[in-house]
Amino acid sequence: MKKWKTIQKERLLAYGIAQERIQYVVSRVDLRPLRLAEPNETLDKFIKDNPDFTKITVHGFRHVFASALYEAGVSVKTAQKFLGHRRMETTSNIYTHVTKFVKIEAAGKYEEYMKLRKSK
Repeated sequence: MKKWKTIQKERLLAYGIAQERIQYVVSRVDLRPLRLAEPNETLDKFIKDNPDFTKITVHGFRHVFASALYEAGVSVKTAQKFLGHRRMETTSNIYTHVTKFVKIEAAGKYEEYMKLRKSK
C-alpha cells in the first residue's frame, strides 16, 4: 500500500496535480472515490464477456485468497496480516473455509494414522 501511494503521488505530479495527502487508495480519474458498486459491475461485465469464468464478486476474491492460504498451510496469524484483520478470530472463523483439498488431505492423514496404529 505504501508503494502504491508513492506511485499515485508520482502519477498525480506528472499530471501537474500536487496533493499532500491522497485520500483514496483507488479513485476515478478525477480523484473522486469509486462508487461502491463499480468494481463488481466491471467484474460482472468481464464475466459476461468471458463466459468460461465463474461468477464471483470482488469480495469473493478475498475468500478464495484466504482459503488458498489455508490450503497452502499458511498460519492463521500470517493470513490475518495478509488480509488486514484486527482479530485473528475473524480470519479463522469467516475466511478460512475448509477446502475439498484440505478435507482429502486430512482424511489421508487419518487413514495413515490408523494403519500405523493397527500395525502396532
